[in-house]
Amino acid sequence: MKRVALGVFFILCTCTLAFAQGGATGAISGVVQDSSSAAVPGAEIKIIDQSSGDLIRTVTADDHGGFNATLLPVATYNIEVRATGFAIGKVSGIAVRVTETTQIRVTLQVGQLTQTVQVNSQVNAVESTTPATGETLESQTIGGLPLPTRNVQQLLTLSAGASSDLTSAGQLGRGDIRMNVNGQREGYNNVQIEGISVSDYNVSELTTTPLPNPDAIEEF
Repeated sequence: MKRVALGVFFILCTCTLAFAQGGATGAISGVVQDSSSAAVPGAEIKIIDQSSGDLIRTVTADDHGGFNATLLPVATYNIEVRATGFAIGKVSGIAVRVTETTQIRVTLQVGQLTQTVQVNSQVNAVESTTPATGETLESQTIGGLPLPTRNVQQLLTLSAGASSDLTSAGQLGRGDIRMNVNGQREGYNNVQIEGISVSDYNVSELTTTPLPNPDAIEEF
């Protein structure tokens, strides 16, 4: 089944923010180091889709061993790291979530490039690349949460600062979602499906936006 990424953004009317990724993409950033925690500059980082095996992106670590890969499709990735004087490092299961930046730290072992070592990557649980707050819900979570009207917009209240009136279970299919974030008006919300805005700025209400079936949503 084709699954889509649904994003809802709460926009401040007086502030413009520059994100490292679009509405239906995420990013991976991190640092490559050796066993003594010294940076490994110039390392080649290959980002590979775990499910298909396709090479998605190749980036090079800077002088401080840091790297940043933006605008990555939402998926789970394997990473291969190559550097002169070190064995090839492989990291698996790096999840990229919609609008989020996954931060990792890869430690390489001294060896030949003909050697391959499965290394452990330290994934930072705290988002430190942007002051924005939010919550990403994956398809398993969406399927396990109670949705009396099958309207995934009801899950918006799980985000910090968001509030909404209770929805009548008799309004099957949509309900009437009135969402306010941090005291702002409903018209400051922006809904995106696969990175494309579907908000109705004439009415500026969630009740006029397209409503995907929750079974078709990969991330929210």
